[in-house]
Amino acid sequence: MRGLILAAGRGNRLGNLTAKKPKCLIAINDKTLLSMMVANFKRIAINKICVVTGYKSKKIKLKNCQFIHNKNWKKSNMVYSLLCADQWLKSESCIIAYGDIFSSLRNLSQLKKTKANIAITFDRLWKSLWRARFKKPLEDAETFKRSKNNYLAEIGKKPKNYEQIHGQFMGLIKVTPKGWRKIKKFTSKLSPELVKKISTTELLQLLVENKFKIRCIPVQGQWGEVDVPNDIKLYKRNFKQLP
Repeated sequence: MRGLILAAGRGNRLGNLTAKKPKCLIAINDKTLLSMMVANFKRIAINKICVVTGYKSKKIKLKNCQFIHNKNWKKSNMVYSLLCADQWLKSESCIIAYGDIFSSLRNLSQLKKTKANIAITFDRLWKSLWRARFKKPLEDAETFKRSKNNYLAEIGKKPKNYEQIHGQFMGLIKVTPKGWRKIKKFTSKLSPELVKKISTTELLQLLVENKFKIRCIPVQGQWGEVDVPNDIKLYKRNFKQLP
């Protein structure tokens, strides 16, 4: 199995913290987001790792990793970065991770075990994290609905109430070569302009609307995403030992 980290973005909301380095090199308790994800991949025997770079790509230096450069990082989103890694995803199952998150070994192991062609993790205990990060959690959260059989039913829309949120997507996806071929075929029918601008959750919603089966793997916390400086302060307080 392979690992793929999407780390092309700058992270404009972090201001001066990313003036000279990409978002994935933000550190929490002396460990960068990127180094934590690479280390945890290796701890679950994922040793073939690739990073999709973009902003300040020369700052990213890792041993025994491959790199793919998204030349259009300024005008594209994560879906475009994902498609840049087409060759990496064709031959082996792969766990794909956002470059601005950290996650526990347990969460990654649960995702690795699934045999589904397309699967994502979601945090059942998301409310505690969102309440710590936002004054009005519902305003920042996205809808997330799953079927009784644990398949994705809806994602990424603006929620009207908490009943529309069964959890929160964490930026972790697993795809098999078969699953990737289906995704690639679907995105090839979209306009190039749309492919550049849509987010991962928007793509997942489009896949659901087109009858794709996406397995939802429930986990309970032990992860985080970094969007603003206060996130870093929060994780430094709450994670004396990062997962």
